[in-house]
Amino acid sequence: SAQREVPHTRFFFASSCQVFGDARETPQRETTPFNPVNPYGVSKMEATHKVRAAREAGLFAVNGFLYNHESPRRGDRFVTQKICRGAAAIAGGQATELRLGDTSMARDFSDARDFVRGMHLALQAAVPEDFIFASGETHTVQEVVEIAFDTAGLDWRKHVVRDEAFTRQAEPNRLVGDTAKARAVLDWEPETAFRDLIVEMTQVAMRSRKSA
Repeated sequence: SAQREVPHTRFFFASSCQVFGDARETPQRETTPFNPVNPYGVSKMEATHKVRAAREAGLFAVNGFLYNHESPRRGDRFVTQKICRGAAAIAGGQATELRLGDTSMARDFSDARDFVRGMHLALQAAVPEDFIFASGETHTVQEVVEIAFDTAGLDWRKHVVRDEAFTRQAEPNRLVGDTAKARAVLDWEPETAFRDLIVEMTQVAMRSRKSA
């Protein structure tokens, strides 16, 4: 085992807000019961239980419940990056429209770099515990659209097309994290504001298209 072979091992598992699924309380805390509604949430729940079992067996094992975390490195299959790169493509003349599903969906968005800092802090703690990493507030996909297109100097109304093909099923409701424990124990808090994050992602996408 890791405890026997490398006794000073410290292990962080990137769990997910999806374990809370159809959440039984809002905001969610580390003690909120798991209630996943999709296969991803179920798999994260099972892994989270295994990490807790390893901790009980003596391993320094931490679960971090990560809410939506974004950055300029996000892949195109994530809606935030799809929007930011879509706006950049339209601004650069490589596209004329962006097709999206329901933009009223709200998420707890944060900067991935804030979360990585939280992961490191959790592994420096005196004892292993579980922590929620989130912004503590929600924003809609529509807000992402408006900020990204404004950053690109475009009117989103002229380019965004609603397409039911992109509407997702079995989406969790009202997932927003309570970060009180991480703030108190780790002295952690998110540093990047939502608007600044989306502006940066769009600007990076625009620069990438110009240098391509």
